[in-house]
Amino acid sequence: MQKQRRLGLELLRGLCAPAVASYHCLLRTSTAQLHSWGRYGVYVFFVISGAVLWINYHQSLGTKLTVSSFMVKRFARLAPLYALAVVCTAVLAQEAPSFRHLLNFSMLFGFANPGETSTVTGGWSLGIEVVLYVLFPLLVPFTRRVKHALIVLATLLALRVAFVETVLDAKTLQDAWNDYTQPAAFLFFFFAGMVIASVLDRIAVAKAIGALSLLTLLIAVGATAESILTGISGVAYSLLAVLLVAGFCWSTNNALLKEVCRFFGDISYGLYLLHPIVWVGISLTASSLPIPVRIAMTLVGAAAGPWVVLRVYERPASERILALASAKTIEPNASGLNPAPTREATRTRRDTT
Repeated sequence: MQKQRRLGLELLRGLCAPAVASYHCLLRTSTAQLHSWGRYGVYVFFVISGAVLWINYHQSLGTKLTVSSFMVKRFARLAPLYALAVVCTAVLAQEAPSFRHLLNFSMLFGFANPGETSTVTGGWSLGIEVVLYVLFPLLVPFTRRVKHALIVLATLLALRVAFVETVLDAKTLQDAWNDYTQPAAFLFFFFAGMVIASVLDRIAVAKAIGALSLLTLLIAVGATAESILTGISGVAYSLLAVLLVAGFCWSTNNALLKEVCRFFGDISYGLYLLHPIVWVGISLTASSLPIPVRIAMTLVGAAAGPWVVLRVYERPASERILALASAKTIEPNASGLNPAPTREATRTRRDTT
């Protein structure tokens, strides 16, 4: 099954990943606190995930593609690089192997308080992604009619507002982190992506709305993390994150732009996961350098590293997982045979999530 590549979404992921990395670096050095970059930069990933999965799987899931095959594909997409990040993080922190690490390798930690059980900076969101993947087949039927989709979307937004207001009541985000980082807080974003993908052709001004949303999130960084998560501001920022994805759900025939989008799409996942490791490495070996230089080195290293890792480790490991799954007839083809996927076939199947 060939996947449709919305190159705008790959570009957007490639923009959000360095924004989140910059937020982490600036926060750790007490240089600046760009809360909208760090928070909603991650939440946009959930919206993109919902959109991409709906585009590629809403018709085939349950017919040409079984739910178990779908989950294997998602595991093969996320697990290899995440496992590498877990190992690197444990080595740098001099942590002894534990059940917590095994839980992370399995990608099931999202079902077990991901904000606490994740061993990788930012890894909590990957744990929640897996939970959302499990829910995806159950959510697809609600996107078949616009009226039903909007009712469910409004309900999930109300759920998010109630959840956030309850969890952050008289608490800082840091104090409430483990309670806040639960799938219930982010299901709205994921389903919103599915709805966007299902109705996008009806939104004539999507690109303009997306550009305005991006500009707003870049400039209106928020005084505190709590101020952009609660109250009317929390609702407004959440809707901006959704509209931002609507504005980038496009493709292009321009050859140069295609390559740019694909490059950003290729490095976005690795940059998001590996930038904390690169930052620690640079801080240990070049602590005397000015903070802006170290941040720039981190962004360059966290972009170049994933580009190499993708080709020499991540993609081959993903292929191997899919080949093993095919050998066990998880997704038989028309002839009943299950040949191992070629490198080019696996590249075709890759998407932006």
